[in-house]
Amino acid sequence: MSNSLYLAVADHGPILTWDFGFANTGSSAQNFAEKYIIPYTKTAKICGTSTSSDCIYDIYQLNGEKFDYGFFNNEDFARFYLVNGTAITLSVVGGMTGSNASQIQLFIDTNGWKKPNKLGVDVQVLMFNKPSGINKKSNYRFSFMGTGSPEGNISDNKFGCKHTTTHGSGVYCTSLITVYNGWKIPTKQQYVDWGGAPEEYPWNF
Repeated sequence: MSNSLYLAVADHGPILTWDFGFANTGSSAQNFAEKYIIPYTKTAKICGTSTSSDCIYDIYQLNGEKFDYGFFNNEDFARFYLVNGTAITLSVVGGMTGSNASQIQLFIDTNGWKKPNKLGVDVQVLMFNKPSGINKKSNYRFSFMGTGSPEGNISDNKFGCKHTTTHGSGVYCTSLITVYNGWKIPTKQQYVDWGGAPEEYPWNF
């Protein structure tokens, strides 16, 4: 994905100038994918916003519950599959539907339809994020959903990287892997040092 990003920037200029489209619409998601991502990847199947059974499948939270973030399997998301089996689901988000989008979210399932189809394990969440606050004038950045600390990425009630009955979707596990551990899955001891309970360590294979 990083290599594809560099190629797209070479053709279209800095991400700051890219057209994110309108928030929360499948057409914007598909337009973004077709312009900025698909031409720079080796795709095997482009589903667009189709919700047919050969294009979508369920993914799960770390606690085993189905992931229904924003009705994940509806027509507001664009989907495509790479030749190596990777499945990518893309959405544009922002304020109200019809307003300008401020973020592109990518759900990347590294082994596609193969199990476990679980967030933080084989499904990682990345994003193109619009800067705000003191960084408002800076460029768009390719980043990872998460909080400002490894402890926060574990303890967050909605997206935390943990196994619990009612919380812990696993969305923030990607941030632990990439931002805080150099693209490596943290050891159980690292996880405990960050405040995680040993029994909630998510990468027991």
